[in-house]
Amino acid sequence: TEGRRGGSSSARNAQGCFLPRPLGGRGFGFGGMASDAAATGGDAAGGEAAQKDEEERLCRYCFEGGETGELIAPCRCAGGQKWVHLTCLRRWQRGVLVSQPTHPDFFDDNDVRHRVCNVCKADFACKPPTLLELMTNFTGEELAALVDCGCLIASSRGFSDDLKRQVQRVPESLRSEMPDIHWVEGVFLIVKVVEDRGAMVQLRIGDKEDLDVFASQLTEEWLWQMRGRPFRLIFAGALTDAAALGRPERLKAIRSLTVPCVL
Repeated sequence: TEGRRGGSSSARNAQGCFLPRPLGGRGFGFGGMASDAAATGGDAAGGEAAQKDEEERLCRYCFEGGETGELIAPCRCAGGQKWVHLTCLRRWQRGVLVSQPTHPDFFDDNDVRHRVCNVCKADFACKPPTLLELMTNFTGEELAALVDCGCLIASSRGFSDDLKRQVQRVPESLRSEMPDIHWVEGVFLIVKVVEDRGAMVQLRIGDKEDLDVFASQLTEEWLWQMRGRPFRLIFAGALTDAAALGRPERLKAIRSLTVPCVL
């Protein structure tokens, strides 16, 4: 019996904890005492593993523990990738947003690094800041308030000189197509300010493939982004009855729409 316990009837898990292996479906075959002992050992090992996990909680960004800030599990990652500081995650999300171009012609809707974990591919539980919130943090509300009729917007000398150097590297025949060439030594007078009132827009979807892509890109709040701007889906028309359903049923209703359709 002792030989079996140390040999073919036992195994160790990833943490090195002893695991009994059944013999003929009846445990070790030497009474309840061994089974009880194995169970007790398993509980103790589980407690030690939980304590070890608690002690080894480290942020996957800065490799510091809970003593430097709140640790959270924002996605489905496990092991060493599970924990992050909320402040580190926010810093990562801001960094991704800052790296994205703000011009509509160059904005990449497919860059979802700030919203989706690049390891487990699950959405982060902590939503990233919007572009408006991000820019307000950088510029401050006082500077944003200066965007008013009669004010001037001008390129700084350093920015203008840097842009000139970029323009010089582009063939002359193509320079007129550069979307930001007007900022070279540019000074503009603001003559009108239009408030974004969230006007309703219509989206025409022509085939089932585009409809599936649209449904897969909807967030938990039923938002869809185009060129960096969020649009909320309104459950009206053919989707009126789906408004009272849960998320899986709503997505099924969206994918079941007859195309072409207008949302």
